[in-house]
Amino acid sequence: MTIEQTIDVPASRLVQFSPELPVGRFRVVFFPEPNAVQSEALPRVTRAQRAEWAKDPVIQELDNLSVEPDWSWLPEGKTPETFTMKDAKAMRIKEKYGV
Repeated sequence: MTIEQTIDVPASRLVQFSPELPVGRFRVVFFPEPNAVQSEALPRVTRAQRAEWAKDPVIQELDNLSVEPDWSWLPEGKTPETFTMKDAKAMRIKEKYGV
């Protein structure tokens, strides 16, 4: 038996089930409503604001901490975009068993 119901999740994000719900094992699946309006929009940042923040010494120091990642451990011919789980598994087997 399948029971489907569309609900509005409150700001507290607390959803309660009916006390008449029988005891037992259930599978609960959540799907967002396709045309639902999101209540919290991301803030917009202008280029001028970003340029002003870049003058802040704390931001400059944080920028200095970020370095390019070292991808030298990737197998020859692989890039982060082409590296797959299958490649990772093969690397681990080779490391562990020398295969």
